[in-house]
Amino acid sequence: KRPALARARALGLLAAPPGWMPPPAVAPAATAPAPGRSDEPAQAAAADEAAADDESPAPGVSPFQGLRYFAEAEADLFFGREDLTARLVARLTLPAPAAFLAVVGASGSGKSSIVRAGLIPALRRLAPDAPERAGHPAVRFDPIHVITPTGHPLEALAASLTRAAESLSATTALLDALAGDPRALQLFARQRYYARDAALAGSRLLLVVDQFEELFTLCRAEAERQAFIDNLLSAAAPGADAPFTLVIAMRADFYPHCAAYAGLREALAAQQAYIGPMSAGELRQAVERPAALGGWEFEPGLVDQILRDVSDAPGALPLLSHALLETWRNRRGRTLTLHSYAEAGRVQAAIATTAEDVFQALSPQAQTIARGVFLRLTALGEGTQDTRRRVALSELLPAGMGADAAISGPTASVLKTLSDARLITLDDDVVEVAHEALIREWPTLRGWLSENREALRLHRRLTEAAQAWDEMERDPSELYRGLRLVQTLEWSHEHAAD
Repeated sequence: KRPALARARALGLLAAPPGWMPPPAVAPAATAPAPGRSDEPAQAAAADEAAADDESPAPGVSPFQGLRYFAEAEADLFFGREDLTARLVARLTLPAPAAFLAVVGASGSGKSSIVRAGLIPALRRLAPDAPERAGHPAVRFDPIHVITPTGHPLEALAASLTRAAESLSATTALLDALAGDPRALQLFARQRYYARDAALAGSRLLLVVDQFEELFTLCRAEAERQAFIDNLLSAAAPGADAPFTLVIAMRADFYPHCAAYAGLREALAAQQAYIGPMSAGELRQAVERPAALGGWEFEPGLVDQILRDVSDAPGALPLLSHALLETWRNRRGRTLTLHSYAEAGRVQAAIATTAEDVFQALSPQAQTIARGVFLRLTALGEGTQDTRRRVALSELLPAGMGADAAISGPTASVLKTLSDARLITLDDDVVEVAHEALIREWPTLRGWLSENREALRLHRRLTEAAQAWDEMERDPSELYRGLRLVQTLEWSHEHAAD
């Protein structure tokens, strides 16, 4: 077994909370057999006990997501938020279909999972004949588009809305329209679903913008940010006469960023649902019911201990989910044990324990690569917590390397290791940290980020400038000059390895 407990304690991660009782170590009894009796039964019992101690994990699929959110495909494993989901559905359908709803909460409150695995499946289940039985008006949400803003929100929006188009021209035409006219999204929804597609009559286009804060952390062009906001609000405005509903999911600490946009500020004030912590009963359902579906069991007392640990942990849901995943990985047979939970680092330290384990198992060269990867995948906060940054795979590969480097080079090997540990996600040549809780909870990464934040900011600005220069067909007027060039050259000499 890996020395997770020792390493976690060395990092100061395993200070026992009140009420924590580690599983007792059971030593085999060393009793002599009674006179005239064989010691075979005692030997057999000892052998059975040793076999139980060494019982290897039973095969199967984990019922827990770790740091990843629950997607719509995992809705059958998403428990504990049924009442909240029902309230959100009511906000969007009663007494009449609503055009806007903001789902807001702290980091780690489960916003993405609620929207993707709770709200969207519930809205899909609204059948045309449901009103009389369930009290909902005749409304159908179809199609449903889910996007994150990325660094180019208009492009993300246009690509999603035209995903069924056979040619790229439809996407570029809509992108140009969105950039030039704040009513473009409203007109798109009205024309397509009123006039052109009779099969969609009576339905509403649902647009879900998850991780709305990316609009401020990743998008650097104010004109594009403004055009994106204007189009969303125009389509979702009262009286817009467009069959359109907008749902955004956003971290609460980005309220101040929204205040600069009057329409967005007013929409948030009028129609939002703040996501608070789960109750003890809801947490128990979230822990026990997915496991029960797969036939997994908990050692007596384990769930109660987990719930006590969660009660004191801020942003607890990703911490809980990761601790459950690591406990499941170290299960005995089909049982999740107290010992496995302690070895994982419990709720408070499981993420840091896993990350440190994975990092320390890398070679020195691979550790240098991993450090650079995590730094590039972190967006430095401006008056907010540091958050995750989604980047193209090409940004993480060494300069001048061909496509083969993405498949078989040292960086590719490190990325696979981090992805297999569920610390990062790889999707369509896009890479990101699995959850910003990793940034918050892993002391090693926090240390890297605090060593020289100004140098990191300069590096990030250089990366963005290089990308913009490339997108503008390497226009010479976009090149650095003067003091900015001197500062960048000095930084480059000092950080040649970066």
